[in-house]
Amino acid sequence: MDFCAKFSSFTTTSQWPPLSSPMRRRSPFPFKGINLPVPKKSYPEVASPNGLLDMAGNVEEMCDDYVARGGGVYSNEKYIQCTSQNKYEPSSRNNALGFRLCMTVKK
Repeated sequence: MDFCAKFSSFTTTSQWPPLSSPMRRRSPFPFKGINLPVPKKSYPEVASPNGLLDMAGNVEEMCDDYVARGGGVYSNEKYIQCTSQNKYEPSSRNNALGFRLCMTVKK
């Protein structure tokens, strides 16, 4: 919890498109034949134009309203997109579901 206290919030569903835009899908599709999530930053060649990594594929990322974005390693290629969304119950758990934290940076 100390780690999480440094951040201001979970990513919101409305923050997701601007963070990943204009990247809409991963190309090339790196997850064929992979059955488990891989370590973060495994595919730097498919970073978003904003320099963010892992915005699609690997694990779906739960937002503050229990909508997961980005598709996960178990999703097929059609759903490995930043625009992909799935609604989950707050108690949902699986090894391809994670979250991204946000923090305000003072300039």
